[in-house]
Amino acid sequence: MSTLATDKLYDEAQATQPSDMPANGNTVDISAGGKIYHLTEIFLLAVGGDLDVVVKYEAADVSNTAHAFQENTAVIKALVAKFPEFRQAFAGVVARAVEPSGRDYGSLLAMKDIK
Repeated sequence: MSTLATDKLYDEAQATQPSDMPANGNTVDISAGGKIYHLTEIFLLAVGGDLDVVVKYEAADVSNTAHAFQENTAVIKALVAKFPEFRQAFAGVVARAVEPSGRDYGSLLAMKDIK
């Protein structure tokens, strides 16, 4: 359902979209541990009474879950370092490494555990 008011809010939100956030199919690069990650999506997720931020990024392979977890952790730390205001706004960060096939592997870190 759409109204003139909701359309206006959407237009205003689009105009204030930061240029360093992935949007409209464009990726944004972030550096972590000497590696460049291509972020494809960032969005919010309500879980119970908490609000988390979810970041998806391109990954070649997620079959080695120990390695995927390490990379997810690196992306989470780099994202929070880049946007320290996330610490106050969200309860946690979910990173999802996504293969070209669409298969993904996700990790959640509570904000208090991100050092």
